Amino acid sequence: MEGSPYRMAERKVKGGKLVRVKAAIQGGMLAEVRIEGDFFVHPEEGLAKMEAALRSLPASDVLVSSEKALTQTMEWESLTVIGFAPRDVAELLEEICSGTDGV
Repeated sequence: MEGSPYRMAERKVKGGKLVRVKAAIQGGMLAEVRIEGDFFVHPEEGLAKMEAALRSLPASDVLVSSEKALTQTMEWESLTVIGFAPRDVAELLEEICSGTDGV
């Protein structure tokens, strides 16, 4: 991803599923977020809604704000997610925003 505006963090979460988060940060805000890995979201378009809910969140408070945004989106859109919890993604985003990502 050299030269890319994206930074990445990944880990195996509870249950052994791999979750990878890529994010671009501009002006102290999440500009773009991609969630990838070994998991399922139903309905499938729910993943795009979850990623959209993370855009424009402040990088300075990403752990709390991203977990809340994902939880609300999952509830409002009646999404079923198998393989990760909102907290898992929030922790990966915190790694990215704090500059401790694994890339």
